[in-house]
Amino acid sequence: MENLLINDPRAGFIILIVLTIADLFFGKRAGSAGTKSRSEFIEYETTVSRDMGPVAYFALILLKISPPFLIALTWAAAKASGSEIVAILYAGLLGFTLALYLIINLRHLESALINKMVGYFREDLSGKILIRRRFSLGQSTIQIFSIFIIFLVVALVKPTPLFIGFALAPVALIIRNIIVIKK
Repeated sequence: MENLLINDPRAGFIILIVLTIADLFFGKRAGSAGTKSRSEFIEYETTVSRDMGPVAYFALILLKISPPFLIALTWAAAKASGSEIVAILYAGLLGFTLALYLIINLRHLESALINKMVGYFREDLSGKILIRRRFSLGQSTIQIFSIFIIFLVVALVKPTPLFIGFALAPVALIIRNIIVIKK
């Protein structure tokens, strides 16, 4: 699979587009599915408005779909230049981007499953908890760190640019979360 991703940008492009569409779908679904049952017990503080206007939503979609095109351009530059450095950059960026989208989708799936779990175990819950943004980001950072450990082991076993890129994606998310937490 790694050779296919490295040698044929279509495979990586298709996977990234599928992950992008899944991100848009799961992100919206995780935000709305089970919100009624969850909001009875859990309230998340947020600074992001879920009611985006059409222009903001279009900009978000453009932002989310641009990485597959940038990866394809990097592959084209690697092939056109014949440069090993650009080819390494392509593989690393591809691994980084695949892992980033995979982590984001896993987080959406986790949210949707928690929403479902709250609905199934209503009788086991009482009271209401407010989870502030900093705590939520801290919790997310711990979960992403667990994913980092798995990706790091893979990168240590097979230290190719693709898998090193995979291992760096959770590090970037962890750093981002820590920066936001400290604000």
